[in-house]
Amino acid sequence: MTKNCQQEFLYQLQQLRLIEEEDDRKLQLQSQFAEHEIQENGQGCFNNLSTIFLRNLCDAVLECSEMKEYCLDRENLLIWEAECNNNEIIIQALASQLKMSCQTDIFFEQQLYHLGV
Repeated sequence: MTKNCQQEFLYQLQQLRLIEEEDDRKLQLQSQFAEHEIQENGQGCFNNLSTIFLRNLCDAVLECSEMKEYCLDRENLLIWEAECNNNEIIIQALASQLKMSCQTDIFFEQQLYHLGV
C-alpha cells in the first residue's frame, strides 16, 4: 500500500471509530462499503482501500505460514484484477495467525483434508 493510500485508510478507520453509537457505526461502515466508485471528495474509496489492505495482510500472513507452499496462485493476491483460487488455505492461515476458530475442507490432488484451528 502506498503511503497516501495507507494514510487515507487509517484516517477513514479513525473516523469510523469516532462514532460512539455501535448501530450508527455499523450503518456508516455498511454505507462506506456499499460505495464502489470514488468521488472527487474522496468518498467511495474505503471499499477499495479495505480490499488492498486485506490482500496485503493475507500475503504477509501466508508468507509466515507453513501452508504457503500449497497456495499455488499466491501472486494473484496482489493483482487487483485477479482472483486467488486458494481461499481455504488463506482463510486457514489468517485464522491461525489471528487465533480464530474455523473449519475448512481443503482438496489436494483429489484427496480431502479436514483442517480445524
